[in-house]
Amino acid sequence: MIPLMSIVWAALLAAPATTRFDGWSAACPLDIVTDPAAVPPLAWTPCPGGAAGCRLLPPGLSPTPRFSGDGALLMTTRVALDGPDPHKLWLVAPLDGPVRFAMRQSWAGGAPGCTVYEQDVAGDRFVWGVRGDGRGPLRASEADGALVGRLGVAGLSIVGRDDGPDVSSWSIGEGGLVRVVAPSGAVSLLRPGDARPVPLHPSPALPAPLRSGTVAPRPIGDSGVFEVGGGGQRHIAAWDARGRVRVLGSDRGNLGTDGADLVWTEDGAIFTAPLDTLAPRRLAPDRTTGLGASPFAVGCGVAAHWVPRASLRVVRLRDGRVADLDPPPGLAFGPALGVTCDEVVALGWTEAGPTIVRLALPFDAEARWPAPRQNAPSKRSSSSTSTVESRPAWANH
Repeated sequence: MIPLMSIVWAALLAAPATTRFDGWSAACPLDIVTDPAAVPPLAWTPCPGGAAGCRLLPPGLSPTPRFSGDGALLMTTRVALDGPDPHKLWLVAPLDGPVRFAMRQSWAGGAPGCTVYEQDVAGDRFVWGVRGDGRGPLRASEADGALVGRLGVAGLSIVGRDDGPDVSSWSIGEGGLVRVVAPSGAVSLLRPGDARPVPLHPSPALPAPLRSGTVAPRPIGDSGVFEVGGGGQRHIAAWDARGRVRVLGSDRGNLGTDGADLVWTEDGAIFTAPLDTLAPRRLAPDRTTGLGASPFAVGCGVAAHWVPRASLRVVRLRDGRVADLDPPPGLAFGPALGVTCDEVVALGWTEAGPTIVRLALPFDAEARWPAPRQNAPSKRSSSSTSTVESRPAWANH
């Protein structure tokens, strides 16, 4: 008779049931977990030294996670390449609670000739980037595109597949997908129902030949914002529902938004403006001198961003109150990923590799998550008590 504990351990360690997805390439099979709630949830542990208000995830994650504050959802990859079942596991999961989406790729035969990587999650929508077709070494294929899905909806859609040398990055929102192509820096909008993408940059409204910035475009309802330029020539621009582009400001960078407020760096200071008026207001000095390298995460009336090789600067929008969160010994902070009404979520680094860190806010936030939807109320995050709606000022012209 097989010992009871052996049966228990076999059940705990067994890979979850999956459905094969080979729509991208038959040589690049991916396995979508049928019941993502069967995947162990995110397991948070105290930060080194037991620092108050600080928790992190164990090692074994990719260094490029994404976060959606409006649903407190994290998009990340568990990397488990050692042991009898080497694999990668791509996840969309709340900070606390059952996993909402999971997809596996076996590495049993060595490194596959295709890779999936985190791109964006917003509301119940998410997009993964894909590179390679699996028919040879990864560098031998220039296949490039995206896999798009919605929580609770079976399957994935393949978008923007291109077998040329360009490499794409993607942002997602209710109004569609935004694609930024390297090395050209071209930006385009792929809206549901459109036969062709809408070009956003290069644009007659923007100085040519500036490339797109390093801050990912942010869709807001049927419009959005993005950065272009570099060095001393950096601009914040917006597009409206018709795909028309206008410049919102020059010599600004590190743009962040939650769909209700914009936050950016300008002249060594942190500025904010509500989307419905775009009236700028200086909040506080900024310790980050560069533009575009450290975008703000914004939510619940609070903004946070990374001061490279130092701390996270957190500012409250209503009064400009500032606090700097310093990492405890044995932990280094990376870029801020998101802000909830209780915490800052950021990339972190330990001796074991990349991690994700949760840090308690140093002061009270607004008890709401703003809802950028323009045609219907947004769902609130688990940490919100009410929502507000803002229609961007550029969308009214």
